[in-house]
Amino acid sequence: MRYVIADTGPIVAAIRPNDAEHDICASILQSFQGSLIIPDVAITEICYLLRTQENPQTEVRFLNSVASKEFVIEHLIDDDWRRVYTLTDKYDDFPLGVVDAAVIAVAERLKISEIATLNDRHFRAVRSKHLKAFRLLPYDL
Repeated sequence: MRYVIADTGPIVAAIRPNDAEHDICASILQSFQGSLIIPDVAITEICYLLRTQENPQTEVRFLNSVASKEFVIEHLIDDDWRRVYTLTDKYDDFPLGVVDAAVIAVAERLKISEIATLNDRHFRAVRSKHLKAFRLLPYDL
């Protein structure tokens, strides 16, 4: 089975029809054959952006998709949190935030090479523990 870890950006863009990246992100997420994994810490950020950039009902629809298990929600474990700390400390000049660091930590733990993101700057700069470079969607299609 194919797995992709999703950052906040593509999820929000796919849901927001007026987003500049809507078409490509919606296409990737709708046509993806496999499991789309979202780190649990990204849920709050996604909800905040949907509520403030769109409307409360958009946030509610997203939460329904989470409750309906349209995504795999991956809970961070102790080792992930240590890696999040290490990454945010090492790349504090970006700054690399908790959600990006969590995406990387989960990808490393699960040995996943593909990340759905609209933030290629951060994900190209960070060196993974398990591979030379992540494959970033939609950039590396």
